[in-house]
Amino acid sequence: MAALCGVLLAVAAGLGAADPAATIAFRLPLDPPAIFSYRPQQSAAPVVTPDARHVLVGTASGLLFLVTSDSGKVVYERDLGGGVSAAPVVSGDKVFVGTEEGTVHMLSLCDGKELWDPVPSFKGAVRSKPVLVGEKALVVIDDRSVLHAIDVGRGKLLGSFDEHSFTERGAAPFTRYGYSAPGVDGDEIFAGFEDGHVVRVSVSGAAWGEGAGKDDVRAFDVDWDVGLCGLAELRALSAQRQVCPSTRVFSDVDSSPTPTRHGVLTGCHCRGAVMLDPDSGAVKFEVPLPGPSAPTLATDTAFIAGTGGDVVAIDLKTGRTRWTTRVSISMISTPVLLGTPEDIGGATVVVASGGDLYFLEAAAGTILHSLRAYGGFSDAGAASGRSLFTLSNEGVFYRIDFHR
Repeated sequence: MAALCGVLLAVAAGLGAADPAATIAFRLPLDPPAIFSYRPQQSAAPVVTPDARHVLVGTASGLLFLVTSDSGKVVYERDLGGGVSAAPVVSGDKVFVGTEEGTVHMLSLCDGKELWDPVPSFKGAVRSKPVLVGEKALVVIDDRSVLHAIDVGRGKLLGSFDEHSFTERGAAPFTRYGYSAPGVDGDEIFAGFEDGHVVRVSVSGAAWGEGAGKDDVRAFDVDWDVGLCGLAELRALSAQRQVCPSTRVFSDVDSSPTPTRHGVLTGCHCRGAVMLDPDSGAVKFEVPLPGPSAPTLATDTAFIAGTGGDVVAIDLKTGRTRWTTRVSISMISTPVLLGTPEDIGGATVVVASGGDLYFLEAAAGTILHSLRAYGGFSDAGAASGRSLFTLSNEGVFYRIDFHR
């Protein structure tokens, strides 16, 4: 990357001189909302490049920016033609990003030029982060609950999971509804869907053969398919403990399946956070937490935010809750860790509430600080060391340096 072609924030009251300090390193308006727009929302997390010298920022209006991390200088701006609702993915000198128009782009990190022609396009919006499987395939889930695999080298569709492709070929239906981001471990893909199922699949060898492509059932090998949060599972669980009231049952898998050293951590609104055995899909443990976010990991600890306002730290080996802290949350996003995962004692967890940003002590969950910007924050952002890069709902991009 070395050779690349009014009111700020109000600090929450009640913090004394000895409290940690959050310094605004820069404030950069990137995507101001339209006049009279009602409750604008920016939900795509920025991404720091591997050399930590630049940050990629996608916006709700469909713009993608490359910005220097030290000063906030815009290196380039690209119009993708559709809103960006999830974080881009950087691999080497390439960037992958999906849009609300159902397109997936591969761009040059150096100058933002499009590398696929034509750009792959789907009927459903791509609202979850694309995920690479090795160096050859990219997988995404669209909002029609279809899982797609794309050949990275050609930008061509290898295959998709949807009911039409399976029933047309006389195969058993493999229809799931939802668009949480897939998780990948080696060649294995873990995905959760709106009917409460979690699956482990892999891109099959047949996907690379002649004639493979759209609606091709051969594109994926299914290793296991587990009903985790569907109506049947929740009814059975309700005999053991309180779950969602019958009038408000949400069966979708909210938390993107995340591979860890001890299993695959996922979850749903009514059941909470659930650790699955990666080989069989069996439940290893579960932690009741309404509407869990995707986790942020630090050695053997997962940090998760829930729609009820609780932020929890969970022991990944045992499922024991290390601490629980209540904050004011109107929506959830994945927490962000400032510092190093190996040093929880010196790390800070940042949570976006839809309004304020909360800074919590990673070791104990103590609220250290909170920050507010006009319009609030729907996503906590991305970290580089003790610097946080985040985009407010008003389209203002910040670098916040947090000092303990």
